Amino acid sequence: SWKGIISYDERLFAIRDNNGFFEIINNSFNLVRFFSGVFQQLRVYEEKLIAVTSNSVFILNEELNEIGLIDTLSENGTPLDISFTSASILNDILYLGDSELGLLQLEDFNSTSFSQVSPDGPILNRVFSITGYEDELWIAYGEYTQFFNPFPLNSRGISHFTGENWSNLTFDDIQQTREIADITVDINNPNRVYLSSYIDGLVILENEEVVDILNGTNSDLENTLNSSGNPQPGDTRIGPAVFDSQGDLYF
Repeated sequence: SWKGIISYDERLFAIRDNNGFFEIINNSFNLVRFFSGVFQQLRVYEEKLIAVTSNSVFILNEELNEIGLIDTLSENGTPLDISFTSASILNDILYLGDSELGLLQLEDFNSTSFSQVSPDGPILNRVFSITGYEDELWIAYGEYTQFFNPFPLNSRGISHFTGENWSNLTFDDIQQTREIADITVDINNPNRVYLSSYIDGLVILENEEVVDILNGTNSDLENTLNSSGNPQPGDTRIGPAVFDSQGDLYF
């Protein structure tokens, strides 16, 4: 039932699975405090103790007083979804690892603003399909099983490597289209690409902007049939697509 243990200032501390933070003295467990969120990390950096949970980073001094708390991050005044994985301090600068935002550098121990210092790259390591066209790559992260089952549905963006830099489009950038499992570049206009969603239909991008979404309600695309043999509303599954020599798209 213990999640972490560490020596700090010649004292021994540990965290239980309920996020209770204890000091261990002569085999006795003295509760110091609780941390909120799913526990990720307990470390000491530059004479400061850092406890990381999924939604907060706590920084304590040698008296176990809280000298820093990061539980909110914002960009241009807009709060962001956070999912912390790790933290460290180097030369009194706080660095955070976030599962979506990558490596972040903060101005101080209580800041809500940050700068991203992650290397240029795709959104995730978990790639489902790659599409290459000339010197560019498009990467999709939607998934389905060998039985063509996309559930549980994921909500991930897509990545575009231009030959020099990575451009990552978020879930919101693609108008919250789920399960993008394949991407096709228009041979007549490489600035136009088609995103095959295995639940929400066909998304058309131009210059990385959504210009149209085709599905079973606004086009001739057919929805998946349910167990009764009737079209299932909101379930338009598009698989890999390809252009023929005449410039027509098949899928």
